[in-house]
Amino acid sequence: MKSMGTLAMRYLWYQKKRTALTILGIIISVSMFTSIATLMLSFRDAELKRVKEVKGVHHASLFSHKKQYENIALNPHIDKVAYSYFVGRGYVYDYPIHLYSYKGDYLYLKNLSFSKGREPQKTNEIVLSTKVARKLELSVGDTLLMSVDGIYNYRNDDGSWMNENHYLGEKEFKISGLIESDNHHQTAYVSHDYVERNQGNVLFTVKDGLAVRDVVEDIAPNNGMINYNNTLLILQGRVQSDYYKGLFISVAAIVMLLVLVVCGATVAVTYNSFNISVLERIRQFGIISSVGATPKQLRRIVLVEAGVQALIAIPLGLIFGVVAMHIVFYLLSISAYTSFTGVSLSYSIKMLLICAAIGCFSVFLSALTPVILAGKKRSLEAIFYRPKVSPIFRKRKGFIIKRFFSAEKTLAYKNLQRNKKRTVLTALSLGVSVILLIVFSVFSYYSYDVKNTRNMYDNDFEITRTYGDPYPEETLNQIEQLEGIKTVQAHRNHSVFAVVEPDKVKNESKSYSCLADGGSNVISGKISGYSESQLNAAKDHLLKGEVNKKQMMNENGVLLVQSINNRQSNTRLIDYEVGDQIKIFLDKAEAELHIQNPEDYDCEEFITLTVKGILEKDLFNLNNEGIHLIALDDYYKTNLKEGYDKFYVNAVDDLDTDTHMQLVEQLEDISRKSKGGRFTDYFYNVRRDKQIFTESSVFAYGFIALIGFLGALNIINTVNANLLTRTKEFAMLMSVGIGPKSLARMVRWEAIMSGLIGVIYGCIIGNLLGYLLYLLMNDVTEIAWKFPWAANITVIIATIMVSLLASRATVQQVKKMNIIETLREE
Repeated sequence: MKSMGTLAMRYLWYQKKRTALTILGIIISVSMFTSIATLMLSFRDAELKRVKEVKGVHHASLFSHKKQYENIALNPHIDKVAYSYFVGRGYVYDYPIHLYSYKGDYLYLKNLSFSKGREPQKTNEIVLSTKVARKLELSVGDTLLMSVDGIYNYRNDDGSWMNENHYLGEKEFKISGLIESDNHHQTAYVSHDYVERNQGNVLFTVKDGLAVRDVVEDIAPNNGMINYNNTLLILQGRVQSDYYKGLFISVAAIVMLLVLVVCGATVAVTYNSFNISVLERIRQFGIISSVGATPKQLRRIVLVEAGVQALIAIPLGLIFGVVAMHIVFYLLSISAYTSFTGVSLSYSIKMLLICAAIGCFSVFLSALTPVILAGKKRSLEAIFYRPKVSPIFRKRKGFIIKRFFSAEKTLAYKNLQRNKKRTVLTALSLGVSVILLIVFSVFSYYSYDVKNTRNMYDNDFEITRTYGDPYPEETLNQIEQLEGIKTVQAHRNHSVFAVVEPDKVKNESKSYSCLADGGSNVISGKISGYSESQLNAAKDHLLKGEVNKKQMMNENGVLLVQSINNRQSNTRLIDYEVGDQIKIFLDKAEAELHIQNPEDYDCEEFITLTVKGILEKDLFNLNNEGIHLIALDDYYKTNLKEGYDKFYVNAVDDLDTDTHMQLVEQLEDISRKSKGGRFTDYFYNVRRDKQIFTESSVFAYGFIALIGFLGALNIINTVNANLLTRTKEFAMLMSVGIGPKSLARMVRWEAIMSGLIGVIYGCIIGNLLGYLLYLLMNDVTEIAWKFPWAANITVIIATIMVSLLASRATVQQVKKMNIIETLREE
């Protein structure tokens, strides 16, 4: 007897159409998880690059003595280490510059680099950020006269913080170098010999293969000022805290769920093909077995078929998956502000080998049951094998079906009932496409929602008062008059501490502290003064009450923002209703004094406010923690304080470079009207983030479209594989008098009914997996569940339409079929 492998190859060649459909199904599945792996690896590398640029490459930092820096530098477990401290604030004319000094590998750990020049080596040398150099129109070799206010922050032995300010005088510095700047802050660096500080920040990296937390706790066991670069550590797989380990596990679980869904799709698609192939050859296997083939040899035939198809399909799937991502990334990299500019697609040999291994595992897992079936039956039993069919129906049930169904529909329905196992296999294979589309729709929706709600930059420019007096009232008008300004949002905020009765507290984990007098809770928060336009915008998010400006002014009325509570955006922090009164402190020190000494409790020190409305959220303060109250602007100025604390400024969309630079200078001058004023330029970051959101949307829907396309191919593959294996059955029906048109209608209705059954399976499983995916993503961020109605409706319609379309090929083949030749085939 010839080799079983040769026999398997002949069968694959003889059944070219089915072989091609099976190979196509494997290619589709492998390309899907190759695309997923390529996408996630690329995004991980891009995020790793971004984190290094923004936060640096250090693993941890701690505030400590200079001597500890020297000890850490000698530790054999430490790779790179640096020591930095804040010198003070320098002024060139009235332009403020933050001065720092450093030792060791500071530039490497903070991911900074010189655009020109070198480090400062003498006490009269200075390195400027490129932003400061552009502002002062200076370069390497130039000199500048600077007056310096020395600021020294340090900790006493008891852990308390101390602050010393001393004037260091005027000094002429020579510029030795320029460091690339992010355009957010004006910084400069001087030699550590200029001013020595005994305490500062120690930054370091731990050698590969060592646990960062263990090393840090060993070198600084009692230091309470340790900060881990957690995002970097997560991306490098070296997470430390239990919280971030939980996030890492959640992200890994999300990836594993997506991979398992695609693997399950591969198994379902290929299992259907292999199982049908074996079932229709049971008699052939019986004949081969009768002439001497062992069960092991018969099983080898199916394994060889699976191996050959996997050998052809898996490399093609890997190639198609990578090429598809290349095309997507290229299309998204065309925009001027795109986040994909300069970002290359990341993939590795290890990743491709893992994808290939998963593909092989999926294919051979799907062939496992058919392999067992191939060698299970005895020779005579296999030769006289007939597929098991279920009894059709009792007469009454058949009468009901005939009454409401035409003959073709009834026959199609009974065909599905005759072989329930084949029907279930076909439905599950069709349901795979439904599952994939629903799961990836949920994933894309929540991924985009998380990215959208966590936008770092919402405005082009920001002027903030960190300390000192508020900005004068006329500042708002000055900003609005500047060329290139589109909108300005001025904010008044004051910290408050509200005394809340215990029965009003919904979540005591949010409480600031507890007073002994009556057990009242003191909850920290803020009160804001809003203009008429801001109050009008807030009306759209009003849950209860009304925005009546006259009542709010006359009755100390405020709006209460519905605070978020960890996981659900509609959960209250406190249980207040319209008409209730809230008593607040305006000074933190007084609140702490009352907390420590409840016997000094004095109601006269409170301001009593009345709740006039409850808001779902506040559009202008999205990151509110604790209680948040909104008062009328006039009431705020009269009863609290005048002036503004913050300005959010947006420029016109077509702002050119020259006008942008001019506007930056003007806003910087305005920010210095308050001693603690700070100006930040987010203009290019905002443009980039807006483009990122557009790209994310395009990518999300593009990925769903890709999944939909692959799902459609799977449906076509499944329907065709199911119908093409029954050509002899169709020939027998035509031989007893059923015409080609009636048979075509029967085939179409059978495809539609199979699609409906597949949709039922797919929607149930897909939505359950989608909700599981949501629960995993909810561990990473705070999002609320929304049932994916759009995805469900889309897949129901699409599956039925594609199933109907897929049956057209079989219908055309049936019409051209030669009945006698088809019946002769064995």
